Amino acid sequence: TLMLAINHIIACCWYGVATLTEDGSTWLAQVDTGRVNVYDLYVASLHWSLTQFTPSTNNIAPANGLERSFAVFVILLAMGFFSSFV
Repeated sequence: TLMLAINHIIACCWYGVATLTEDGSTWLAQVDTGRVNVYDLYVASLHWSLTQFTPSTNNIAPANGLERSFAVFVILLAMGFFSSFV
């Protein structure tokens, strides 16, 4: 449950980072937001977050420097989190 709580927070932050960019070059531009509701955006964010902690694939990628910086931070966090299990 701790893992899901962490991924929920990261998912919310991932969506929040995308809303900070004013020029529209975000991961949200990769998703057709005209036909997507808030639930779909949350699930996409949660899916991205979960794939940072597991060796699975994801078709959502950072589209600007801020998103890439956040993604690097999350990957380092995930590496630290999983290395504590060893």
